[in-house]
Amino acid sequence: MDVTSTIALVPSVGTPTGKNSAPPAEVSVDTHSAARPYTPAPVQVPMTRMELDVDKASDRFVGRVVDTETGTVVVQIPSEAMLRLWEKTREMIGALLDKRA
Repeated sequence: MDVTSTIALVPSVGTPTGKNSAPPAEVSVDTHSAARPYTPAPVQVPMTRMELDVDKASDRFVGRVVDTETGTVVVQIPSEAMLRLWEKTREMIGALLDKRA
């Protein structure tokens, strides 16, 4: 079944409506495609667990989301790179303080 609607577009306020003005335009709209129901795609959510540890080298809390089926780390906050940066910074500050003493 092909369903269409016709909409008359009228001039807006302030538009001249004298003898020389154009007649309202008509637009045909296909409403059949808009009437189809929305069917979302199936979503697969992995089974995960949250782990909270302390990184001994940098002495910082680390949060990890781990996939329970595979054991792989999905996301880690802070990242390994940031933990190593804090560790190296701590070592450098310690070396500076040792030289001053």
